[in-house]
Amino acid sequence: MRLSAKVEYACMAAIELALHYRKNVPVQLSEIAGAQDIPEKFLAQIFQRLKSANIISSARGMAGGYFLTKKPSDISLADVIRAVDNTLLGTYGEAEMADGSKGRETVLHMWSLISDNVAAQLEEITLEKLVNLLNNEEFTYQI
Repeated sequence: MRLSAKVEYACMAAIELALHYRKNVPVQLSEIAGAQDIPEKFLAQIFQRLKSANIISSARGMAGGYFLTKKPSDISLADVIRAVDNTLLGTYGEAEMADGSKGRETVLHMWSLISDNVAAQLEEITLEKLVNLLNNEEFTYQI
């Protein structure tokens, strides 16, 4: 599986906000973009989606910026991915599976099972776990 730049950047930006979570101050877009080497205009578009999904919020003014709306332990990578690309972790419906040959139905069913497993794993990986990984703490998960 290959992630789009939009999904990759959203995850990187969310991790950056999680790194600043305990400081309890908003982080400016330019700081996040610079720290993670993300184009600022692209990041602004991604942040619109993350705001709509209530993962991040913003504060205006000189000391303004962006911050997580929940604790990093309450935000999974699946949450971030679904916010910016709702097709990546989607599953196939019965209509799609029934529309075609038995071979197509079988392949789509198998792919749906794989997608469900990937989504379940991403639900288990929180921003807190990723921050701990960055801080050289224990990070384990089962595949």
